[in-house]
Amino acid sequence: MDANWVGYEDLRKKCLKLPKYGNDIKEVDSVVGNLYEHWARIASTMPAAFGGTQKAAAISVTSHQPGGAITAATPDGGCEGDILANGCASPASGTDMKGPLAVFKSALNIPQDGFAAMLLNMKFHPSALKSEEDKKKLASAMKTYFFNSGKHFQFNVVDSETLREAQKNPDKHRNLMVRVPGFSAYFVQLIKEIQNEVIDRTVHTV
Repeated sequence: MDANWVGYEDLRKKCLKLPKYGNDIKEVDSVVGNLYEHWARIASTMPAAFGGTQKAAAISVTSHQPGGAITAATPDGGCEGDILANGCASPASGTDMKGPLAVFKSALNIPQDGFAAMLLNMKFHPSALKSEEDKKKLASAMKTYFFNSGKHFQFNVVDSETLREAQKNPDKHRNLMVRVPGFSAYFVQLIKEIQNEVIDRTVHTV
């Protein structure tokens, strides 16, 4: 990591292939959950400006880009300056490969009750939500997530090809709106690093 993986490319490939959060893998998700629990516990011991103690809030807004820009190489194979995950309960873009329910189950391993906010972002292909039955499936999954103490869930319904086309020809896609962490914005007005992160998110089906 001190070398930013330079000269250790084979080892980096092995690290990139290791199991990642967001795929309903108990061992991986327990590591994430334990780290968040530790964060919330430490915050609760710190005095707040207006009395009482601090309560952690896990929401990134756009800090995943500038935060990543000042982050060194990471043990999961990330390089110095790589953009971070787009939400505090979100998997790193493109690493959630087992479908939306696996993402929900991984996120619920985080002790969300200890946080004032806990943002989860996902992206769905438009073909996944064409019928009323498809929409009912997603609504049912969302209700289950919130019933089990999930706090915040938001999603884009767009295919990556449309986003790439908008990058190349922004004048033709001025009205394309996307959900970034915690807010919505016109896609073509976002900086390229954020655009690429939205593009790189896994496209789920219901």
